[in-house]
Amino acid sequence: MQELDWAFASYKSAARSYKVAVSEYRKYLASDEAESASAVMDDQFSNAKTVQSMAKSVQTVNPASSKTVDMKTGLTGDASTNELGKAAEALNTQTSEMKSRLKVLKANVLAVTTSQSYYRLLSDAIGTGDKVLADSDDKVWW
Repeated sequence: MQELDWAFASYKSAARSYKVAVSEYRKYLASDEAESASAVMDDQFSNAKTVQSMAKSVQTVNPASSKTVDMKTGLTGDASTNELGKAAEALNTQTSEMKSRLKVLKANVLAVTTSQSYYRLLSDAIGTGDKVLADSDDKVWW
């Protein structure tokens, strides 16, 4: 009986950890930072690969549906020690995957916002150069 109690406690802990990981991921995905990076258009960045990577990350990184989560976390004390152990192991694996995906998503958001900042700096410099050239009445001395 003690082994079953330990297995159930382990399972409940894994289920809580998974729910926290999914919640953190969804919260970050809905954050202003992630939404802003997702809204970057093709003409607003300096590196196309960076934005493509971000778009792919947002499209392919989805936590398990709530139906799947409920199914996996819906075990009761009637489950066998083996079932609880397998379910806890699966949840621990999914928790690690969610944390990894969140880390990748955050890195992609940072890359996109950095690329967008570089693009703005470059655009400002080009605009300043164009203005200087226009103000000089095309009489630029080398």
